[in-house]
Amino acid sequence: EVIRGPGAVEFGSDGLGGVVSVEPAPLPRDDRFVGEFSTQAFANNRQGVGSLGFQKGGLELPLLGTVATRFRLTTRRAGDASAPEANLRNTGFGEFSVSGALGWVGDRRRTEVLLSRYDTRLGLFTGAHFGNFDDLQRAIDRGPRESDFDYGIGNPRQQVTHDRAQIRHESLLGDNGRVDLSY
Repeated sequence: EVIRGPGAVEFGSDGLGGVVSVEPAPLPRDDRFVGEFSTQAFANNRQGVGSLGFQKGGLELPLLGTVATRFRLTTRRAGDASAPEANLRNTGFGEFSVSGALGWVGDRRRTEVLLSRYDTRLGLFTGAHFGNFDDLQRAIDRGPRESDFDYGIGNPRQQVTHDRAQIRHESLLGDNGRVDLSY
């Protein structure tokens, strides 16, 4: 959803130019099991991606009643990128993400508990680091150091982990009203 104008004020002063809000699809209400597996491959850095997801609604659980669930697991691995005449050392990365949702879905209300984790490790190309103009000139004159393709990630590198837990509730009030709560 693209939010522009006065509605973007809800997102603070950074949202004045507009906001793109990405929300997951609603949890399913029917009791059908839907699964998906996808893979991708990229030639330049010999990257591979795999993703597995499933969702099911209409589950009857003791003490909880009728619930719906969604789960997704994605992993990605890439080695060094290459330029026309050189391999760019320490430019690989690895990624792992997992997410799950459990929700109670009714005609006029729904409550969802969402958990997710995103973890990535990124190699930083050492040829891009210089402290002044002389370092830059030396890097240009020397060019990239020769190296063989590698999936390894050495120093310098960056590690990013993002954990998220959210509880959302939505209730419809009459024909024209709605209450959304999110924590």
